[in-house]
Order: sequence, then structure tokens, then C-alpha cells
Amino acid sequence: MPRALPIIAALLLAVTLVTPAVAEERIIGGVRYSVSEVPWTMSLRKDKTHICGAVLITKNKALTAAHCVDHKTVKSLSVRAGSSDRTNGGVTAAVNTYVKHPNYNPATGDYDIALVYLATSLKLSGTITPVDITAATPALNTEVTVVGWGELKKNGKDPRLLRGTRFRTVSTAACQPGHLRTITPRMLCAGLPSGAKDACHGDSGGPLTTNRDILVGLVSFGEPCTYPTVAGAYGVYVNLGQATIRQWIHQLANI
Repeated sequence: MPRALPIIAALLLAVTLVTPAVAEERIIGGVRYSVSEVPWTMSLRKDKTHICGAVLITKNKALTAAHCVDHKTVKSLSVRAGSSDRTNGGVTAAVNTYVKHPNYNPATGDYDIALVYLATSLKLSGTITPVDITAATPALNTEVTVVGWGELKKNGKDPRLLRGTRFRTVSTAACQPGHLRTITPRMLCAGLPSGAKDACHGDSGGPLTTNRDILVGLVSFGEPCTYPTVAGAYGVYVNLGQATIRQWIHQLANI
């Protein structure tokens, strides 16, 4: 019996320590990131309030999801760059204009990408740096990282500080059963079979990068963005390596 008491105490302590983490360590399933680790990551704001992520690709151009800017006035939009805190720090810049992909379909989620032109060029630093864009769709099972300020759980509050998580890309065949929308070649799926790691509302438009810091996707949509998670419900990202998407970016951004 004397030996049993320490074991029971250890188990109780483990439950106490682990249970809250399961509920909180989510982007979903994530941890805090410093913007210096992902200095291309920006907060896209409407009327100075965070609505989506955005990704710096030149000093004055960024990518985001088309649904993030759809039906938004240019005057209402701005970005915050160079800060892990979506509410302060770094620098802010107004949006001069934006262009959605001409084939964007809000019903299907296809071609969910927009190019954002900033009103001023940002001064580059260790916390503000453009990212390189992939030249091809990443291979299956490529480890990727997604970061953002989105909800930690469905219908929850957006965290103030940047969070991120890692998982791997998966095939369309594995991804499609978890979604009502058709997964097209312009889409890229990633996540865990358990569904325990995912992006959520407010992460849309944010970066999906490889371990080599190459941008391969933008957060687009997913099911169920909740906890408990649903097995097989992988996140869906804009596939920046797909030829028509890649050509559109290079032509408009002149990169």
C-alpha cells in the first residue's frame, strides 16, 4: 500500500496537468509561435479587427483567401505585420486594393485566393519578411506548418497571440470523404487521421509552409473545426503549387 499512494498521486497529477492542455492547445492542436519564426504571417483586419490571416510575398503585396475579402470594402481593410499579438505591436498598413481570382466560386470554395496590394511598402526585418512560394504541389506526406490567430475551438474566442501546429499532407482520396464540397486540383489537404490538429475560423488566408519555409498553401476551409475532433476530416488549403494558381500569382504580383 505505501507504494500505491505515490502512484495514485502521480496519476491524479497527470490528469490535472494534461486535461486543460487538451482543451486549450489548439489552433486546433497547436502551440504558441513567435512571428520571428514565421515573419511572413500577418493579420488581415476589417475596421481594425482581426478577420483572417494574410501572407507577405513582397514588400507591398500579400496573399489571402478570397472569401476573406469577398464583399469587403477596400477602405475597411488593413494588415498588422511584425507582431505575434494580433491586437498591438509591429506595424499596420492600409490596403490599397485587392484582386480575387476570377474563377473564385464561393459555393464550391474553388480558386479561393486573393492578392492584396498594400498602400505602403513594409520595412523588412527579422519579424517582417516575404516568403518564397512553391514551384510545385508538395509530395504526399510532406510535413507542413500552419499558423494563425483563429479560434481554439468551434464558436470560441480568437486567441490574442499567434499559434501554430504541424501535420502532413494527404491525398485527395483520403480527404474527400470528410467533405461535402468536391476537392479539386486547386485544393491541398493536410492534417491528422484523428482530426486532432486543424486550422479554424480566423485562420483563413494564413500560411501553410514546409520545413524549408516554402509557402505551399493558404487556409481555405475544413470540417469540423471543433473538439472532440472528427477522424478523417482533414483541413483544405489553396494549392499554390497548382499551375493555374501559380501562374496567376506570378502574373499579378510580378514575381
